[in-house]
Amino acid sequence: MTGWMQDVRYALRQLRKAPGFAMTAVVPLALGIGATTAMYRVVQGVLLAPLTGSGVALGTVASLAVPRLVASVLSGVVYTGGGAIGTRLSNSATALLWAAGGMLLAAVMASYLPARRASAIEPTEALRAE
Repeated sequence: MTGWMQDVRYALRQLRKAPGFAMTAVVPLALGIGATTAMYRVVQGVLLAPLTGSGVALGTVASLAVPRLVASVLSGVVYTGGGAIGTRLSNSATALLWAAGGMLLAAVMASYLPARRASAIEPTEALRAE
């Protein structure tokens, strides 16, 4: 039997011998986990969920305003209203979709590559190295 399994069996034996201690250890732990979960859900639902919609709205407004701002700051650059500075796009929706797809690809690669590298490392070796 492995070492951690023996530790679990020993802990359960000790808790069975002293049920009063087991209750004083388990009940506050369960209440703390429940309270933490409830607070997280309240913060998530009340504070963070509305920020998602406002972030999308703010990003949309900024994406419409930034080309005009950049064109006004740079000399010799004319904003023609096609969705890009100095060019007239025939279909600006296509350009927005390509840009969104590129950003999505960058986000996926930025999260996938470190996760793949981390999954190749043995957890016990990583803990020993620290």
